[in-house]
Amino acid sequence: MSHRLVFECQDASVGKKKVETVMPDGSIEMDKTFQPQKGRGLQTFGHLQTIERKFAGRHVRRPGGHPFIHHEDCADNSVDFPLVQTWTVNINQSFRDQFDILQEDELNFQGQTAGGFHTDAIHAFRNSMVKLFGSAQVDRWPMLHCKMKKEKVNPFLVFVGPQNALQGFIDNPDVQEYFSITAKDNFFRAWSKSKGKWFPRSQKFEWSNENQDEMTVLYTRDGGSVMTSMMKRREFEREKTLGEKVTPGEHDH
Repeated sequence: MSHRLVFECQDASVGKKKVETVMPDGSIEMDKTFQPQKGRGLQTFGHLQTIERKFAGRHVRRPGGHPFIHHEDCADNSVDFPLVQTWTVNINQSFRDQFDILQEDELNFQGQTAGGFHTDAIHAFRNSMVKLFGSAQVDRWPMLHCKMKKEKVNPFLVFVGPQNALQGFIDNPDVQEYFSITAKDNFFRAWSKSKGKWFPRSQKFEWSNENQDEMTVLYTRDGGSVMTSMMKRREFEREKTLGEKVTPGEHDH
């Protein structure tokens, strides 16, 4: 069951912001320019995430640090830093149909957790939004705690394997056509068209240069639009359940 923390800054005057979806291995899954406005928000997982110091280094050494990695909250000898893996979201009727939207005082915390929400994740996300928009905007637009109303069954195939195997897998033109992607040496671009829209959009996913043997998942997201996505298996299985295993050729006649 999915749990999301969402921030919807409706004040367009704060200007555009750069949003990088930083993965736990330090790679950048997506890089977008985000324009705050009503109906557009930023979201992250409800559970706590961390990134190892060695992977975070190139990000936090930037002037001013990084809005989604909170090394300043950690001791000098810390191995891991809090990470806020953030991406954009449309807060429309489709989103509201899928999620119950709660304020923090409506959650029933038992210690540090309330279902799929963790107080450390909430704190880290709030800090990220303050870094991006300022404390006045975060006080003005309360954080939304979004819990999926019911489990959703995704009818599309899910491909699981070591990253280097999947990277070779999508070199096949037929696979690229199936996933609606275009592949380069170190990334692929996934294309989609939102329901009711004429123009396609795309998102860039980069392959990690660190642990290329790590089990990775290629799957199709089915929401307001249909788009291929990539996720480490350990992250995927925190909220999603793999269905019945399908052996190649077993349904051929």
